[in-house]
Amino acid sequence: MSLELQISATFTAEPLRQPLEFWLRQLGLEMEVGFAGYQQVLQEALDPVSRSGRNAGGFNLFLIRLEDLAGDAVLPTVAEELGDAIAALAARSSATQLVVFCPDRQRNPEVEGLERLLADRWKPLGNVEAVLSNAWTSLYPVPEPYD
Repeated sequence: MSLELQISATFTAEPLRQPLEFWLRQLGLEMEVGFAGYQQVLQEALDPVSRSGRNAGGFNLFLIRLEDLAGDAVLPTVAEELGDAIAALAARSSATQLVVFCPDRQRNPEVEGLERLLADRWKPLGNVEAVLSNAWTSLYPVPEPYD
């Protein structure tokens, strides 16, 4: 039986498919990889019949750049909406929700603070793990993360 890995991102994530599937094979992990539509993070988390909503026992990976979600909206408002959406999905899903925050272009301290706030909010939930952008970018530093 293979598990499902459903990926939702605030940017185009489909180029990850080939290297991800390669490493899953190398590691002997049987996973079916699926992608939500472009910028469908909130919709994917809120819709009970989305692939993420129906993912039973697999993994939902959310690749989030908060500035992408915000657009013209106020960052704290968008962060609160994201927090609610992921918490709602976690409450009705047996899948593990992995939220990976990606660095914003400006390295805005407000964004880093909101990431920490969301991660703290999700801590009590048993099936949500959050990775802050500065946690993984410090392990793999590059001079310019946007190319």
